[in-house]
Amino acid sequence: MANSENALTTTNAATPATELDALSIEQLTMEAKFYYVQMGQNAVEFGKRLIAIKKKLPHGEWLNWLKENFQLKERSAQTFMQIAARFSNTQTFGNLGYSQLIQMLALPEGTEEDFIAEKAAEGKPVENMTIKQEREEIKKYKAKIEQLEKQVNFILDQNNQLADVARTLRHNLDASKNEMLDVEEQNQKLQAENDQLTSINHTLRLENEAFKDQEPQIIETVKTITPPDYVATVQRAEDLQQQVDHLLEQQEDAQKTIADLQDQVLKAVSKQGEPKIEYVDNVPSDYAATKQELETLKAQQENLRVDMAISQNLNALGAAAKFLLDNQDRLTANLENFISADFTTDNIKQLAQLVTLLVNNVDGNFDI
Repeated sequence: MANSENALTTTNAATPATELDALSIEQLTMEAKFYYVQMGQNAVEFGKRLIAIKKKLPHGEWLNWLKENFQLKERSAQTFMQIAARFSNTQTFGNLGYSQLIQMLALPEGTEEDFIAEKAAEGKPVENMTIKQEREEIKKYKAKIEQLEKQVNFILDQNNQLADVARTLRHNLDASKNEMLDVEEQNQKLQAENDQLTSINHTLRLENEAFKDQEPQIIETVKTITPPDYVATVQRAEDLQQQVDHLLEQQEDAQKTIADLQDQVLKAVSKQGEPKIEYVDNVPSDYAATKQELETLKAQQENLRVDMAISQNLNALGAAAKFLLDNQDRLTANLENFISADFTTDNIKQLAQLVTLLVNNVDGNFDI
């Protein structure tokens, strides 16, 4: 490069063209490459200055300034500014010409140095490539970058999905932990209740065993109510019982009398013999007396039957009085319960049964 600079110094623009004809092809190639590289670096420096000038110009003056000073279109100016922004590192891009830098603008921004290093490692330095070769290598490199980007996006998408799954699992895990805590709390409550029930069951078992060893005790409470006329009622019942006893004695005497009368009737009939059918004129002389005696016996028999009916009724009355005396306590207790708040359906049933028995004992024995 130093030789080319010397050559440039000796063969400058003032040098006649005939002197260039005197140089060898090798010398001319070296000098051409020098100026070619200078074009790239000059484009970088030119773009830097355009960037600085655009910052200083008032808003809206940029396009007028380009037209007045360089007759450049905005698109061309943007190209020079992109070259300055992306290829200002002279150590990496210092050996590249303007056209090579223009081609490298097609690379994804930020991959320029990686592209230079990769091609150098493959033995294909970019500065030695033709425009066509550089364009093909850039196309391949971009395809590889796009494939890598797809893989990276796929991996990122998978990572996002895994992150979602991880969040879901973490959420489920937290929910499961909470459920486990709730279940554990419920288990503790159930265990406490079970322990309490076990304790109660044990206590009941002990009480049951103790109860089995004891003899059953029947506690009976008798509540007695004495009516105001209790003494008079008892006295009347005793009087009735005496009357009944007396009537029973009379009944026995009456029955004996009836038996004697029946014997007398039989004897009287036997004295008369077999009955004979005779004309009126032949009636025995004592027939009227015998007939009167029979009617008298029949009247006495009827009177005795009435006396026996009365005696039976009095007997029934005495039985009723005795029934009242025997069931006085039950009647009194049921009447007391009927009056008090403790009266139950069972008391009503018992009272009804007693009244029924009383009616049966009275009505069933009366006969007149």
